[in-house]
Amino acid sequence: ADESDDDGGFIVDEEGRPIVRKKAKKKHIFDDSQRQLAEDIFGVAFDYEEFDQYEGSGGESGASEDDLDEEDEEGRPIEKPKKRRKPVKTIFDIFDPYDLEQGHYTDLDQEIRTTDIPERMQLRQVPMTSAPEDSDELDREAEWIYKHGFCKQAITIQDKYTRDECEKWSQHANTTEKIKKALDFMRQQYLEVPFIHFYRKEYVQPELEDINDLWR
Repeated sequence: ADESDDDGGFIVDEEGRPIVRKKAKKKHIFDDSQRQLAEDIFGVAFDYEEFDQYEGSGGESGASEDDLDEEDEEGRPIEKPKKRRKPVKTIFDIFDPYDLEQGHYTDLDQEIRTTDIPERMQLRQVPMTSAPEDSDELDREAEWIYKHGFCKQAITIQDKYTRDECEKWSQHANTTEKIKKALDFMRQQYLEVPFIHFYRKEYVQPELEDINDLWR
């Protein structure tokens, strides 16, 4: 037998006659067809006023037909007072400043994300600045680093800062040029030490073959 949505005559009354149930007609609480559709989708308890704040946001000017459906004694349309729109809240209105800071949603965090410079360089206490093109600043800085960071023995006993290590570094004449090149990558191009070690190593090796030498 074909299946149908009705009871198929299986429910009968006392005299054995089939009872036909009438389907209840769904009643809408709104006359507007669009709101009826919203009622079918979201239910009656849906907050329709939540969408009222976006009405008229498409740049249309003037009053709508619903706002001009009344007339005064002289036949002139009366504009209804517009509904007060709910202000749109942002995360800065919802969360506390501490929570925004923990989640990295502050204005400073946004500035760090949009700036094409490594975060570590942006957060340095001493700012990372570029040297002028016509300056010998990188030459003098490379010479100072080579003298005090490679060839000068440490006061305390430290690995790679012993007398033998310092004498070994003093025999490498090209180390200063490699230090200058590393400084150029860091200060002029804002490249990090790991990036230089893995992707620009041909410019600083063999003198600065160890990544710890770049961190000096």
